[in-house]
Amino acid sequence: MAAAAVADPSGAIGPATLSERAADSPWVAAGDGLAESIAALEREVGDDRDFLVEEANDLARPGFVRPVRALRHVTLNTLSGGLRLGLSLPADLLSGAPMNDPVRWARRNAVALFADQLASGGAPAAEISRLILDAGDLFPGEVTAELAQRDIEAPRLTPDAIRRVALGAFPHLDHVEERPVASTAVSQLHHARLPSGEHAFVRVRRPGVARDLRDDARFTALRIAALERLLPQIGGMSPATFVALTNRQLLEASDLRYEGLNAVELGLVAESLGLDALSVARPVAGGATARALLLEPVGGESLALGRALPDDPTAALQALVGITLESAVSQGVFWADPSASHLLVTPDGGLAVVGVGTLGRLSPTMRRAGSTFLRSLLSGDAEGQVEAMRLAEAIPPDADVDGLIADLTASDAMQVSTILMGGQAGLMGALNEAIRLLLAHRLAPPLEVILLVRTLFSLGHLSRTLLPGEDGLLMALMPLVARLPELLADEPNDG
Repeated sequence: MAAAAVADPSGAIGPATLSERAADSPWVAAGDGLAESIAALEREVGDDRDFLVEEANDLARPGFVRPVRALRHVTLNTLSGGLRLGLSLPADLLSGAPMNDPVRWARRNAVALFADQLASGGAPAAEISRLILDAGDLFPGEVTAELAQRDIEAPRLTPDAIRRVALGAFPHLDHVEERPVASTAVSQLHHARLPSGEHAFVRVRRPGVARDLRDDARFTALRIAALERLLPQIGGMSPATFVALTNRQLLEASDLRYEGLNAVELGLVAESLGLDALSVARPVAGGATARALLLEPVGGESLALGRALPDDPTAALQALVGITLESAVSQGVFWADPSASHLLVTPDGGLAVVGVGTLGRLSPTMRRAGSTFLRSLLSGDAEGQVEAMRLAEAIPPDADVDGLIADLTASDAMQVSTILMGGQAGLMGALNEAIRLLLAHRLAPPLEVILLVRTLFSLGHLSRTLLPGEDGLLMALMPLVARLPELLADEPNDG
């Protein structure tokens, strides 16, 4: 018998635990012993996943930083700032830039210094750079252009480090290949061989990254006041909110027990939607630790290499919309890090998710807020957009609601004709303008809502890889927008 539907601690509606949902899944049943392993892993992790937002916000406030890490940051930042100022100031003074346009000059140097710090900040900073670049148009063009020029990446793990982490977690592995199948700054995916001779994937976490990201978050929080003066808005959010958002994603990605549970949850989402163009690599029973994770192998090549595309890119993109935006509305769960780094193009021409990174979770009220905002944005309904923000509890008591509606209505970028004529660029421009106006009116959406916004921009960026030169995301969104009332018709409202 299926478990009764109740509200879980994250606010989503469904069976009380992931293991109860997994018990009814043919996809899970196909993994020998996986159902029992999920239940054990849930007990091991406990409620920690439900408090990732709180931990992310806590790390965005000043706190203790290990002296050795603080000294590294201070030294590198001082050297970087001094070197940059020494090299650029004479030319800037000759051109008159500091006097002619001091705000623009300060902003340009702030962006360059921000990129310098990411370039010298190690693996956590390299992962932040990836998160920014994968979100594409969400962030100011001057920021993404500067980061793209730097090619900021963490160095590949050494063969000794790969074996030490993989065999430390799973001593029974016969062999681990040195070349990664896919990688991010936080972890790498490798082919491995089990004692039975069967092949598997093993994902290994970079040594020290979990500790470093906490120190780096605390250090960044100490410096946030200066950054807010120079860059008061980073991608539609304040610098403090940006730090909390990246903390949220890095915390989840750096514990591979979360990755194992997330892979199961995303696999259940894909199964429920009946997707043919996309699959999710299934975890191996008993193969999840904080530092390493075993997955069933999937053939193919990383989409990030750019050497292969799915046979039907439109179907692949629609499947990605399914496990992100559609599942956010219909199930309150969404893949929050859609990235080429996490996808393989399979030999049969489909896509396979071999890394999750982050799953977002929305309560029923937040789901209604997201649905209302998306429909209102595409229909030019400013009052509907404000209602969505009210549902998300993002409007402070002293907000000038009438002024906000007037600003949204008057914006050229948010006119329906501008959006439709502009295609995908018009959609992203409207969303960016909406975010800018909301921030100008001091609205503060919850972190999971901001995570959903970032997901939409990441999909837009990914769609350009799948369908270069086309408005693929806008076309993929239209069927979903038409179905939004149906998807939410029978859902309870917890507000």
